[in-house]
Formats: sequence, C-alpha cells, structure tokens
Amino acid sequence: FPHHDLTVEAVYPGLFVDKIGNYWDVPFSMAIGLASVTTSDSSVGYHLSANYNSGSPKQFESIQNQDDSVPSLQKKDDRVPWTLLPGLAFKSVFSYRKSLDIWRSETPKLKLVQPYDIFLSNPHVSASGMIGTLSPCLYLSFLANTF
Repeated sequence: FPHHDLTVEAVYPGLFVDKIGNYWDVPFSMAIGLASVTTSDSSVGYHLSANYNSGSPKQFESIQNQDDSVPSLQKKDDRVPWTLLPGLAFKSVFSYRKSLDIWRSETPKLKLVQPYDIFLSNPHVSASGMIGTLSPCLYLSFLANTF
C-alpha cells in the first residue's frame, strides 16, 4: 500500500499487562492495523485496527504479583479487562497535524562551513499542534453470560 503502514501480529499464547500491573495469560490474540503515513507538516492521518482474542484469559501468577510489600501490587483485581475478553474489536483513530513557520532565516547556507549541529544550518522558529480522536467502532463478544 503506498503511503500506508500495514501491521499484522499474532501471539499464541500471549502475556499482557493491565493498567494496575496484573499479568494476564491470553491463549490466542491477533491484531491487524492499517495506518496512513504522511511526510508533510500539515496533514490528516488515520489508523484503523482490528483485534481478535480467543480462549479464556487467566491471571498469570508470578512472584511479582504476590509481593505484599509493594503497594501497587496490593490492588489485585481478578476481573478480566474487557480488551482481553474473547471477541473481535474494531477501533479507529483520526488526527489532524498542522505546522506553521513563524520565522525562517533568509540567509544562504555556507557550503564550506558546516556547523556543529545540523539544525543550526537552517535557523527558524515554528509552532506545531495535533488534535485527534479515538473511536471504538464495534466490539463483538463470543462469551455468553460471563458477567
């Protein structure tokens, strides 16, 4: 795909970490992502992804999860994160990036004299910003009555 980045990843079995630091063993996980690649300073970008999990995830018991002296490990949560539940999830991310030159030097570059820092050869002042949004499109769960 020209100007796109395609990523395919499959893990069997996979080890994932949730937001409080618990490790989860997932039997099979597969992800496919398509992202736009732009080289301009001002552009619109997107990333579309699909994630498929199968099997029942189990909390991975390790020495790190059983240490009671560490306060972050005392918050043990046995609920499976919804992103690891068996099923198919689609997500999309859209962003807009804008770069603006406030001032750029008009002096010609010296060919024989190279500065220590390559960025000093073209002095300028610029501002840039990015705004974006994440939208979970669809989640299909293959578990019946798990809650």
